Amino acid sequence: ARLIGWSRSMAWVGVWAVQWRLHGDSSITDGRYARRARWRCRAMDDVPVQRSFRGRARHVHGEREVDEARRRAEAEPQNGRLWMRLARMEQSVGRKREALQNGLREDPENGFLWHALGMVEWREAADISASEQAFRTGIERAKSGSVGALYQSLAILVSMTRKEEGEAVDLFEKGLTVDPGHGPLYVALAETLKRSGKWKEALEVLQRGVRVREAATHAPLWRAFACMEQRSGRFASALEKWAEAVRIDPSEMQSSIHLAELMEQVGRGVEVAAEVLRKALAASSDLQGTKDWAEAIVMLAGYEERMGDVRVARAVLHEAKTKFSPHPPTEIVKALASLEAREGNMQKARELFSLAAAQDESQTIKILHNWAICEAKFGSVEQSKVLLEKASERDPSDSAIWRAIGELESRELNFDRARAAYRKATKLKPHDVRLWHAWGKCEVLAGNHEEGEKHFRHCVSLASSFSLNSPARASRGASRTACDALCEIASLASRDGRLDDARNCLREAVTIDSSQPWAWRFLADIEDQLIGEGRFREVFQEAIRQGPHSIACKISH
Repeated sequence: ARLIGWSRSMAWVGVWAVQWRLHGDSSITDGRYARRARWRCRAMDDVPVQRSFRGRARHVHGEREVDEARRRAEAEPQNGRLWMRLARMEQSVGRKREALQNGLREDPENGFLWHALGMVEWREAADISASEQAFRTGIERAKSGSVGALYQSLAILVSMTRKEEGEAVDLFEKGLTVDPGHGPLYVALAETLKRSGKWKEALEVLQRGVRVREAATHAPLWRAFACMEQRSGRFASALEKWAEAVRIDPSEMQSSIHLAELMEQVGRGVEVAAEVLRKALAASSDLQGTKDWAEAIVMLAGYEERMGDVRVARAVLHEAKTKFSPHPPTEIVKALASLEAREGNMQKARELFSLAAAQDESQTIKILHNWAICEAKFGSVEQSKVLLEKASERDPSDSAIWRAIGELESRELNFDRARAAYRKATKLKPHDVRLWHAWGKCEVLAGNHEEGEKHFRHCVSLASSFSLNSPARASRGASRTACDALCEIASLASRDGRLDDARNCLREAVTIDSSQPWAWRFLADIEDQLIGEGRFREVFQEAIRQGPHSIACKISH
């Protein structure tokens, strides 16, 4: 053990000396290469790690480090930062509490220590009354400028544990009166109002926040504002808010992802959306390997492929995969496998899907699902069935697998098996609009038009129940599926000669989702059959006026 310890120390000294020879004294003074050397040596140890909130590994501090932090805090008892650092390093709740209380004995006006104590009592000790007491005491004693976070956490505690929304709103407002520049307070208050169905009041709170200079530098405030504007259909305003969030915090990847998606949605072009992601990836190198980073890489590769440059798309994914070899992010490997499958390189795609499934058991079901879809597209139906059977055996409660089985059996005209799969899927997830839409298409293909229409109408009624509080992507997907279902109903009605019913369905479809050009084309055709006299021109002009910019080209065509 001594020999191993000595060899590791020598390894650190060796790297340190090499860097000194290469870069001179300044690189040692600023600690950059010394820190890298120590990290490399520490990486040799089997040190336990825990995951941080961003998904990266965080070092669990050893006894020697904790003792050193304690000595420093005791040597400078007035320095609240040192007590806070010690509390973070301690593992037990009792030790964390003791460190924070020691700091508060020396500086009872330190609002940050009171906030940290309240969070320890709440999140780690699960003592709600002690947590509330810490927050309230901190509000009474803390200096101005550090009270906003205490009001925010107390209000959230009251809202979550006692379900007292009215009291929580009052606490938020008191916090904003005392500390109007605390940006997170505006976001938390808006979220609370939104949960209560007070959408207009939530928007007004965010508008108040962005007018306060200090609060307006808080990127999450702009992100929350952008989300609400986007959900309300004010895309131009949402674009401005997302762009401001990215400007304030370019390293926060989700803002750039949403900005790129919305730019594409409103017709700014794939090239512009891709450039947004390139800038975001260049500005957030410290996030490499995280889930958000992998999502941005996959999106960028998708944009490159759609711009017609498959080689660049493959290079983007391959570079990201190689950078983290032998354990690249699973999303990257899946995207590369799907790309190879689309290009007809099924053998390579199978190798990549196998690699992804082997390295991440938590995503095995999704990987097998994607793999099966690729096999089915290229005619390997039996292989696709085998993969889906494996997935259903691993997790019979995954409704997406049963939906895929239903779609595959429906394509093979095995309608009884398809129905059995859809019954299982809808039993597991009865509010998933995609399941009812797929089942309706199966019944129409089987010749049961009435049953198919019934499932389509159920799909539409489920989509209408999505509230403004639903996630933006989920709501968008539900609207699109409902539009498709109404087009299917209109198609059945037009076959039977019920053109008025078809027109009504299509009117409802373009009201729910005006971004689908085929719905407008179908409506123009039905209107022309019913009225004639160039009525189709009025429908197309209406589509260009009401729909997003992205469909104008297709409608004009």
